[in-house]
Amino acid sequence: MWGASEICQSCGLVVEDDKYGTNPDGTFSEDYCSECYEEGEFNEPTIQMEELIERSARKMCEDGNISEEDAKRKLDKAFPRLKRWNDTW
Repeated sequence: MWGASEICQSCGLVVEDDKYGTNPDGTFSEDYCSECYEEGEFNEPTIQMEELIERSARKMCEDGNISEEDAKRKLDKAFPRLKRWNDTW
């Protein structure tokens, strides 16, 4: 679940095969899901990392056998390493 090529580098959630975002040229993005990224731009360019962690944790809780608290704890550690939130990119 937490392999870099399988998770969205913005929201940290698993990307289904048909749910990848698109680049400006219409090709699929290898990094982002369609909920976060379309036509080469982030759908919510001003969203704060903390807000997206909260949203992703709720989604993880709905989709699996994990508490929202545990999901937030995992995402708090993972998000700084994601491309969108990593200051070194």
